[in-house]
Amino acid sequence: MIMRTLKLSWLFALVIASSSAQAVTITVANNDGAGEGFNDTTAVTPVAGNAGTTRGAQRLNAFTAAANAWGAILGGNVTVVVSAQMNPLTCNQSSALLGSAGATTSFRDFTGAPRASTWYPIALANQLRGSDLNGSSSEISAQFNSTLDAGSCLNGTTWWYGINSPAPAGTLDFYTVVLHEIGHGLGVATLVNNSSGEKALGFDDIYMVFLQDHTSGK
Repeated sequence: MIMRTLKLSWLFALVIASSSAQAVTITVANNDGAGEGFNDTTAVTPVAGNAGTTRGAQRLNAFTAAANAWGAILGGNVTVVVSAQMNPLTCNQSSALLGSAGATTSFRDFTGAPRASTWYPIALANQLRGSDLNGSSSEISAQFNSTLDAGSCLNGTTWWYGINSPAPAGTLDFYTVVLHEIGHGLGVATLVNNSSGEKALGFDDIYMVFLQDHTSGK
């Protein structure tokens, strides 16, 4: 098996080097319809760090807190928009798709790109360029599994919407899962085809450049 080590510092170093030390604004765009997802009106009791009194409000509060946590440690002056939804996703008693997030597009050879002929996820490309390359479109698309709240997945496991607080037994920490997935949307992901090993349109992406294959010494 190929063992790989990711130099996580590239994401932070590239952004901070290209901008002032000011935090980047990450805005959450609620794409759910009335009465569902982030707009679910089911009454709930506030939990640690989350004063929401409806299920939808707690979901959105936790999601926004995770986005703000990323924004506070990244430098940049171009707002990152995360298009977010809660949807019924695959789950059963033994497994579940908790959620996913990814960059909506990537750019290469733009003014300010540190490396030629290399794809950069749009959120990172915007900061390096110092302007919005994709106009009014969102930079990250994300969705998370709303079915878990029904208690019908993973032997009754449900989401915990506390913020930056340990999840009780029998629950999954929504805040932490969102924090993880937003990282993928910001660029902790490769465009290389997992099956064929082919690069996107034959070009490197900046994430793959910072992967090391320790079996070959490279």
